[in-house]
Amino acid sequence: MLNYNRSTFIQSGLRVIGMLLIWMMFTNISLKMFFINPRLLHLTLIGLVFAILLNEISRPQKNLIIVAGADVVLGILLASLYLDMPTVNVWLILVDFVLANLLLISNFIDEPHCRWIIFGFISGTGLVLLFTTSYHHYFSLVSLMYITLMVFANIFFRTTHS
Repeated sequence: MLNYNRSTFIQSGLRVIGMLLIWMMFTNISLKMFFINPRLLHLTLIGLVFAILLNEISRPQKNLIIVAGADVVLGILLASLYLDMPTVNVWLILVDFVLANLLLISNFIDEPHCRWIIFGFISGTGLVLLFTTSYHHYFSLVSLMYITLMVFANIFFRTTHS
């Protein structure tokens, strides 16, 4: 049983890191800038906690302690981000946060295809948009194409458990 828990923990950790790295690659920003630029470092922490929350959505058995901890930390990080730069992007992440929690803790959305589409939409799109506009201070057509590709890739190649 201990090996199973360790194995599950390692798999979850790799999924979380993988999600975060994919979001970083979709932003078209050098990876070292995420650790040098203080604003991007703050956004990376938000992305890490949001990836943990999204990882819990895809697990068949949700760990409510992890969900509650991620919600508290993400709420604090989003509040500090909103005080720093109150933009539309922060509201997009807040909507993603609320939708992720609806998928996690309620049966409000019980139709599997609807859950699947919502998960594909919220899976990192707000973070990639925020990374891009925070670093480049603009949003290009290429960035929009990257985000569209990411949404469709998440919808078609990601499975979630009810």
